[in-house]
Amino acid sequence: MSEATSNLQIVRSPVVQPAAPAVLPMDLVDEVSLAGRLGVSRSTLQSWRYSSRGPRFIKVGRLIRYRNADVESYLAKNACEPAA
Repeated sequence: MSEATSNLQIVRSPVVQPAAPAVLPMDLVDEVSLAGRLGVSRSTLQSWRYSSRGPRFIKVGRLIRYRNADVESYLAKNACEPAA
């Protein structure tokens, strides 16, 4: 029995670091972030997309992303002048 225990070796596997979460390019914003920024719900953004009313968007597979420049352009086009 002592002979069997002397032949055992401890094998340690290397420590695997978890993959870093995907980071969006600085120019792209996801639905949840934009909804919070505009103060609307995510479903409102979806409704705007379906009716072609909201800011331009990019579809990456199933993911929806918005360029900051497109959001700024949309906001500028929808800005209202105060009544005189």
